[in-house]
This record gives sequence, C-alpha cells and structure tokens, in this order.
Amino acid sequence: MIALVGVLAALAVRAMMPGKQIMGPLGATIAGIVGSVGAGYGGQALGWFRMGEPLGFVGAVLGAIVLVFAVSRFFR
Repeated sequence: MIALVGVLAALAVRAMMPGKQIMGPLGATIAGIVGSVGAGYGGQALGWFRMGEPLGFVGAVLGAIVLVFAVSRFFR
C-alpha cells in the first residue's frame, strides 16, 4: 500500500513541476516509492504513528514528494 502511495505521489509531483523534466516517469516512480517507504517506516520507527493511521498516509505522501523533488533538483 505504501509503495502505491509513492507511485501516485511521484507521478503527481512530476506533473506539477514546471519546466523540462530531467527525471523520467520511471525514475520519479522509483524515487517516490523509496521516499514513501522510507518516510512510512521511519515515522513508525520513531514512534510518530502506527501502520494504518491517517498520519502514516500523510507521512508517506510527504516523503515521496520530498524525495522526488530533491532528486530532480540534485540532477538538474
């Protein structure tokens, strides 16, 4: 479920970013999945939320958005 959130968030971020895209859809999807899973499990490990809570969903979306944005800016 968290990976699906990462895919959807990555593609949404990629669509919203203006200008020429350096990272393709596959790269954005992979970065989104990694960011989503990292934020989801990282937040659980830190005790911020448990699996299935709405805050976990928000954390996964934010993690995906941040990582896709950071990777696209890094390779620019």
